[in-house]
Amino acid sequence: MRAFAQAPAPPEASAAPASGAGGEAVLPKEWSDAVGTLAEKIAIAARGAGAVSIDMRNISSLSSAESSAIRALFESRLRARHLAIVPSSQAGAAQLILTLSESRTAFVWAAEFSGSPAAGPNSVAIVSVDKSPGKPEQNAKQHITLDKRLVWQQPSRFLDVAVFDNPAGSPSYRVVLDPTEIVFYESSDAHWDKLPSTVATLRSSPWLRTVTGRFDTTTNEVWVWDGNPNAQNFPAVHCSGPLDDPKQIQCTPWKHNVLSVVPWWDFPGHEGATAAELWQTCGQGSIVLSTGNGDWTQPDSIQPYIVSESGATVIPAGDPMPMDGPVIYLTRQDQGNTARAIVRNLATGNYEAYIVTATCSQ
Repeated sequence: MRAFAQAPAPPEASAAPASGAGGEAVLPKEWSDAVGTLAEKIAIAARGAGAVSIDMRNISSLSSAESSAIRALFESRLRARHLAIVPSSQAGAAQLILTLSESRTAFVWAAEFSGSPAAGPNSVAIVSVDKSPGKPEQNAKQHITLDKRLVWQQPSRFLDVAVFDNPAGSPSYRVVLDPTEIVFYESSDAHWDKLPSTVATLRSSPWLRTVTGRFDTTTNEVWVWDGNPNAQNFPAVHCSGPLDDPKQIQCTPWKHNVLSVVPWWDFPGHEGATAAELWQTCGQGSIVLSTGNGDWTQPDSIQPYIVSESGATVIPAGDPMPMDGPVIYLTRQDQGNTARAIVRNLATGNYEAYIVTATCSQ
């Protein structure tokens, strides 16, 4: 995973943009695109604010001309999204801090929105961009092969599945997160038996159709979001306890912000798709899996990519793996080089869960 240091790099490490009329910096396209992405992310969080004041902090090796050009473009993109930029002295304005920092190989830019009482909760957005835009990547030599293993299927929709496979002679388990309960299954002969114990997720009737949820087997936690698009950072339910022991799992309402800053992946031809960054890397880059962007009536596929440390270079690194229907959920496993994918099989109508394994090779 990426670790961003704050210490400035030597001046020669920075690719100095050209200057335009009057000496102002002209940003490389990759940098301009990153500023636009940052503005888009933070504009979503600040859409109820109306007016914001901006304080910029440059703790990187960027020159004053470069940082000024970044700020000017950032403000322009926010205005294009109907946000008024006002002086910090104006009463009632929401506050926005733009921080320009860097790692050894990348510039790291963050925007922190502190909402007014009427503007909603605080939020943070981060982008990173290569210091030397356009340079070739050695990651192009790497190749990723994808394999899938069916681990669960059922006629009704489910949100996620936890897999506990044990050696031969011992039972294996599947823990299935349905929209209204956590259900447990046991198998010792390839036939799955539902156990009598279930755990209700605090709702006897279904949530909105956009309800989502996930297991975290490393922390023994379960999160359920109720599908409200205005509360994407606020889970409705939090459960904790050993996931293979229903008697110890406790679920409670949860309205606290659990926002975590993750890269915003938007690959050419896959705009609006679902993507997951795996824990394991390939060469010098991260492994990111992306679905297609068709609707839920079409077969789908999962495409592997290698993304440079800075996030500025994206390389398709293997053949797409076809699926038998739309991938409606994709998330990395809690460790290693695997992900979980839930697919609606268009031929059978079943919902299926797969473990997708990414193997990196030269």
